[in-house]
Amino acid sequence: MKKIRPTKSWIISIIIVALCSAVFIAAELMGKEIPDKAIRVIGLVGLVSILVLVFSTIRSIRNMNIQNDEK
Repeated sequence: MKKIRPTKSWIISIIIVALCSAVFIAAELMGKEIPDKAIRVIGLVGLVSILVLVFSTIRSIRNMNIQNDEK
């Protein structure tokens, strides 16, 4: 089975999810309180990037399966 080749959207989505997580972890370690609106915005950005990550992964797997069927 061939490896899935990550696309730019896949890589960017992973970076965004990591940054969102890093913000929450850093705030917790520093003992800082993040405002409610900021938590909601960061969470929404994280959810959207997870959706893009899932979409691009499924698309890559589908393209890989189509290429295997053509052989």
